[in-house]
Amino acid sequence: MTQGLHSCNHVGMVGYSNELFHREASIGQTYAERVALELQKRQIPCYATELEFAENEADRKRFENEQDIVLIDQPGCIEVKSRRLNFRNDPITYPYSTAFVDTVIGWDKKDPKPLAVVLVSQNTNAMLVVPVSTQPNWTQNASFDRVRQINENWYQVSKKELRTFNELVFWLKDRLGEFRSANWASPSSAL
Repeated sequence: MTQGLHSCNHVGMVGYSNELFHREASIGQTYAERVALELQKRQIPCYATELEFAENEADRKRFENEQDIVLIDQPGCIEVKSRRLNFRNDPITYPYSTAFVDTVIGWDKKDPKPLAVVLVSQNTNAMLVVPVSTQPNWTQNASFDRVRQINENWYQVSKKELRTFNELVFWLKDRLGEFRSANWASPSSAL
């Protein structure tokens, strides 16, 4: 499997220790790898990028466009967010009326934007999907992050907008077929 660069750009943020950040990033990496494996099992060529940390504040810039899962044979990437929540592979089981997508500052910096955000339950390993096509319906919410112990502004999406992991797979397969039939070059062989 080809490995890329997974970037985690935390260095010394107030209220967020390096130890805590490294632990949380390592947990997140485990779930990104799990999602990539599930996509691969379903014939979606992809890989989870490697986990790497910025060495200092100046080094953070090279991580601005981090990607969790890179698709092969079609352009795009997938974002993965693991949560300490109980839900199953059905959006109706999501325990809240809205789901956090990403921090506003983190999402707004992403270029290119991911095609979807996969939410993974750390308790059940179930996966739900936030299609990026729902972004016009996202709202912002300021709340306290209990893990990092900081206030943060979040994008959130209505539970009604969540999709199943299988729906994402079907969409990616359709999209992959369109790119292959149009003779698109694989991103790994492009410039």
